[in-house]
Amino acid sequence: MMWDMYAPFVMKNLVKAGYPALQAKKMLEDKSIRARQELMIESKNRPVILNRAPSLHRFNMIGFKPKPVEGTTIQVNPFMEDGMNMDYDGDAVQVHVPVTAGAVQDAKKMFLSNNVLGDRTPDTILAYPKQEAMAGLFKATSTGKSSNKTFKFQTTRDALAAYRRGEVSTTDTVEIANE
Repeated sequence: MMWDMYAPFVMKNLVKAGYPALQAKKMLEDKSIRARQELMIESKNRPVILNRAPSLHRFNMIGFKPKPVEGTTIQVNPFMEDGMNMDYDGDAVQVHVPVTAGAVQDAKKMFLSNNVLGDRTPDTILAYPKQEAMAGLFKATSTGKSSNKTFKFQTTRDALAAYRRGEVSTTDTVEIANE
């Protein structure tokens, strides 16, 4: 989906980089490494606007930085489901890519967390831990087998490497020295 949405911008960037238009089009169709690099640059600089139809209130149009995923499905963070009234029963969701610089700035203004998290009622939020997030929070805060031992690492990278090697579990206590 991102390839289709960002194709005109990727094509423009490839032509600006000196590729002939036909070659740029072929690179885009083949999803070459250079075209993929331009796609990632454009998706970082040009957010998308997600519109959950029917648009009944201001939370139905929100700006996002897209992240490419496999398949043809749009994946959203579960914390924003209530804010956009998403219920996965077949309601339409449209994705728009802003074209002009002004539209890009407007989309960036739509990033604000109060668009997703806030409600018109004072002191009310729409995003809160539930379902899988609650299970994840419980798992992350429970102590592991070696709860009496604290693992010390110089950097987060070192801690992640130890986790990947199986030396540390997700429930172990870890201290990072340089962060």
